Parts: sequence; structure tokens; C-alpha cells
Amino acid sequence: MKTLIKSLYFTNLLYYIIAAEVVFLVFGFFFSVVAPFAEYALLIIPVILFVDIIILYANKNGIFGRRNTLDKLSNGDDNFIQIVMENRYLFPARLSVIDEIPFQFQARDTEFNLTIGSGKNKTIEYSVHPVKRGEYSFGALNIFVKSPIGFIQKRYRFSQDMMVPVYPSFLQMRQ
Repeated sequence: MKTLIKSLYFTNLLYYIIAAEVVFLVFGFFFSVVAPFAEYALLIIPVILFVDIIILYANKNGIFGRRNTLDKLSNGDDNFIQIVMENRYLFPARLSVIDEIPFQFQARDTEFNLTIGSGKNKTIEYSVHPVKRGEYSFGALNIFVKSPIGFIQKRYRFSQDMMVPVYPSFLQMRQ
């Protein structure tokens, strides 16, 4: 139960549906024709939310993710980072991938949105450009998955606390 609460996030769609239901109920107060529909919708929304939770949490390991980096990064060069993901759900999953890259890069926009078909793999590749030597600490790889309903999303965390050293430009020395 504790892991369910820690990994469960409501999406904006759920908040929009609830706001529309509130407006619907207000109109139902003034127009008696609308009231029964508003009350039925009030009963249906929690049922759909419960089904959405079951869809996402039925498969404990629905998404697998891994960050691939070099053993060391080259100072002053573009170093490529790969994120490999696998969808183990029975439906196409809409993912939002947030990579916690080291603070030295001052990048807060390492978010990728994509869809992966059922049983498929996908790889994201991006580059980082270190300008100082030292140790760079990568945080967790956070993958948020939405079901086809889209009321909630589940968070998966992978590749936590990875320390990668940065050496003088060894890529240019090899050339």
C-alpha cells in the first residue's frame, strides 16, 4: 500500500474531469433535467479511476528502464547518454521520462515524452557537455507511465545514484 501511494500521481485530465463535474452539478441544481446525468457521472468517475489504478498496478514490472553512460566522460566534448526502455504492459504506454542529470550541467529540461507499443523497446539518446573535471553524480531515472484512460500515472525509478568521473578530453587525444 505504501508503494502504491508513493508511485501514484494524478494527471491534469482527472482534475479537468472533476472540475467539469462540479460545473455539471451546479447546472443540475438550476436545471432539473441535467441533475440525474450529473449524479450518474458523479458515480462513474470513481469507478473509472479505480479501473485505471487496476490497469496500471496489475503488472508490477510494467516498464523497465536503464541509463547507459560511458565509464568516464570526456571534458569539453559531447558525451552521449542512452536511455533504454521496455514496455511490459499489454497496452501501448504513454511515457514521460525525466533523467536527473548532474547539477553541473545546469539543465532542467531533460524530459522526454513518448509512446511505446506493447512489448516494444525504445531508446532515447542525448548528449551532455562537461566543462570541468571531477565526479558527476547522476540521480534517478524517473519514468511516468499513463494507461489508455489517463486519469493517473505511475512512477518507476531506475539507475539511481551513478557517479561518473570526467577526465581531460580523451576523445580528442585518441584522434
